[in-house]
Amino acid sequence: MFIVLLGYPIAVVRALATHRLFPALVSHLVVLALFGLYYRWRVRAWPAHQRVGALSFVAQALVMPVTYGLLTPLALFTLDSGSWETRGHDAGAGPPSPPVIGRHGGRPPAA
Repeated sequence: MFIVLLGYPIAVVRALATHRLFPALVSHLVVLALFGLYYRWRVRAWPAHQRVGALSFVAQALVMPVTYGLLTPLALFTLDSGSWETRGHDAGAGPPSPPVIGRHGGRPPAA
C-alpha cells in the first residue's frame, strides 16, 4: 500500500507530462475489467442480492487517478497544517449530543 500511495501519484504525473494519460486509463480499464470478471467468477455461488456486477470495478479507473494522483500530494503538502477542522477544534462548544439508544433500549445486552 505504501508503494501505491507514493508510486501511483508519480505515475499519474508522469503520464500527464508525457501526454499518455488516456492509454494509462485504458490499461486501467482492462485490468479492472479482468478483476471484475475474476470477482464475478469467485462469487457465482452467492445469492444474487449479495453480488454486484462485474463492471462495477471499472469506475475505479476514473476514481483512482483523481484520488491517488491529485489528492495524495495535496494531503502530503497539508500534513503540517493546523487549519483542518479536526485539529484545534473546540469539541465542547456545541450543545450536547442526544444519547444513542440501541436495539436494547439504551441498556447493555444481558450476559
